[in-house]
Amino acid sequence: MVANKAVPRAKKSEPRSLVIDRFENVSKDVFKKYYPLITDLIGSSPGIYALYDEIELYYVGKSVDLRSRVRHHLRDRHLASWTHFSLYLVRKEAHIHEIESLLIRIANPKGNRVVPKGQSRGNLVKKLKTL
Repeated sequence: MVANKAVPRAKKSEPRSLVIDRFENVSKDVFKKYYPLITDLIGSSPGIYALYDEIELYYVGKSVDLRSRVRHHLRDRHLASWTHFSLYLVRKEAHIHEIESLLIRIANPKGNRVVPKGQSRGNLVKKLKTL
C-alpha cells in the first residue's frame, strides 16, 4: 500500500508592483546637499515625481530619467515654488505618461500649465450618451 503524500499547492503569484521604490517628502535642501547619493540610488529609472510647496502639491511630472529631471528643477522656473519633493520609480516606462496624466487631472496642481490628455478613448462617456 502506498501512502498518500500531500501535494504542495502552487503558490499564488503576487502581482508585480507598478511602483518599485520611492523617496517621499525630501526637502529641497537635503536634495541639494545629497544630490550625488540620492541620484545614485535612483539610477536611470523612469518614474513620476511631485513637487510640494510646504503641504500643497505644486507640480507633478514624469521622466524616463528621474536623476536629471529632478536636478533640472533646481535651476528652472519652478525653483522658488517648491520646498520638498517625492518621487516614485516605476517598473515600466510605458506607464509613466498615463500615471502622470491621472495625477494632474485629479489634483490639478497649480504649477502644471497643461493638463495632459489620458490615453483612454473615452468609451464610457460614449456608452453613457447612447443610453
